[in-house]
Amino acid sequence: SNEMAKASYARLLAGPVRLGRTVYIEKGSIPISDCIIGIRPETSRIGEIIWEKLSSSNCRNYLANTSLGVGAKYITYKTITDYLTT
Repeated sequence: SNEMAKASYARLLAGPVRLGRTVYIEKGSIPISDCIIGIRPETSRIGEIIWEKLSSSNCRNYLANTSLGVGAKYITYKTITDYLTT
């Protein structure tokens, strides 16, 4: 399905206002499009670690500096995984 389910994270990808915004879906679901990267952690502890890293100001700065594109900026799955594994 193209929806993020409960206890998942979504990373909004495009545009200067939304670039790198993180949301936590605790209940219900949201539609997934080409402007969102969805992350489903295997455990709640992994989810907490991901949430802490993705919602930090360091992450926002990193994404602003590594985003691609001339007009509308965007990030890739690799950008996110590189950040989470460093």
